[in-house]
Amino acid sequence: MNAQQLLAKLKAYPLALSLFGVAILLAGWAYYRDSGALTDAEAASKDASDKYQLYQNNVTAGDKIDEQVSELTDDAKKFKDALINPSSVVLNEQYFFDIAKQAGVQIVNPTEGATDRGKDPAEPSVVTFTMAATGQWNNIAAFLYGLQTGSHLLRVNMLHMLKSPQMRSSTAGDESNRLDITLTVEVLGQ
Repeated sequence: MNAQQLLAKLKAYPLALSLFGVAILLAGWAYYRDSGALTDAEAASKDASDKYQLYQNNVTAGDKIDEQVSELTDDAKKFKDALINPSSVVLNEQYFFDIAKQAGVQIVNPTEGATDRGKDPAEPSVVTFTMAATGQWNNIAAFLYGLQTGSHLLRVNMLHMLKSPQMRSSTAGDESNRLDITLTVEVLGQ
């Protein structure tokens, strides 16, 4: 069919050919629209499957809820027991004396300083202690380890260590390893 014959057909059947063109446009539009719907349906299916998996995990974890609540209650009790009572000054100082005695260190004057209370009364307070200790290097290390692993929650805020002045002139091997430390620790309190 040449161009003149095609033009003659278009002039003879303009309505049919226009409808045919519209049908092709509508088919193209429907194809384009449906391809997006398939992507949306796949995304919705994946979302539903993820939600179902989350639900299944929650049901499985819910079977152990009593055990988990019991563990949380025990942990809360351990945490509360690890807090010091800032008003028990003598017992708090004795705590440091006991750790020093076990480590073989001579501790001097563990002084309870300021108690910093937060705005929320449910939050633990922070109590500052300053002290000095004297001992052999390995005993000082044992003392610091005892503080770290002790029953109260604390952090060393400042540690100053130097060779013991009265032993600097000593020539004995054990006595030359004596150290003096000054430290400040912050302990969580009730």
